Amino acid sequence: MSPSARRAARSGVALPMGLGLLATTCFATIFVLNRTMSVAGGSWMWSASLRYRD
Repeated sequence: MSPSARRAARSGVALPMGLGLLATTCFATIFVLNRTMSVAGGSWMWSASLRYRD
């Protein structure tokens, strides 16, 4: 496989991997915020809005 073909193959994987990592980070952050609010006795409306977002 030529070096330019390898570069093209890697660049095709970078975007989906980056988006997956970004989505995972957002999910984990919202999960921790939701749990922290729930344990601290925060409003159930804020917790529900984070849990059931579109």
